[in-house]
Amino acid sequence: MKSGLPGNVVQRVLETQGKEIVAQFVGIVRERVEAIEKRIVRLVEGIDRGQTAKEAIESTGRNFYGDISHAIRLPIGTGDTENVTFIPLEKRMSPGAVDSLVEDGGYKYASLHAVAKHNKDHPDFAEKVQHFIQSRDKEGRHSYAAFLRWNDDRSVDVDRYEVDWRDDWFVAVVPAS
Repeated sequence: MKSGLPGNVVQRVLETQGKEIVAQFVGIVRERVEAIEKRIVRLVEGIDRGQTAKEAIESTGRNFYGDISHAIRLPIGTGDTENVTFIPLEKRMSPGAVDSLVEDGGYKYASLHAVAKHNKDHPDFAEKVQHFIQSRDKEGRHSYAAFLRWNDDRSVDVDRYEVDWRDDWFVAVVPAS
């Protein structure tokens, strides 16, 4: 397939703007892959594991609601990078059913620090893709952190939850191994 563009000009554009063109191309391909896969994958870099859960949440600039004591039950993770996948719930699901979806898919929940860092770096993301992580304690009770926009309020909700998640939520996960 020939473009009909003059070769010497194309070469100059590639030499001077190649990185930007590649980034735009990868973005276009990513959008098409995500549309087919119905999953969103984001590399989150620069995660500060030295932050407390409260500091990680505050760093997002979102309004906090709930009980911060439940945040200490959420996944912590390791390292300064996580490859986070946002999986859509395609039907109403109980917290236990979401646990099964995550585990059966070969995943575990993304860390609070990674999800908070992603929301800090991409503050508009949760407006289109409301998402959460959760954990289950020894007694089987679930705690969660949910990133969303409610009316005009960008928020993070942290609390206990045993009610079904609606089908308009995404769960944030990472590979289990």
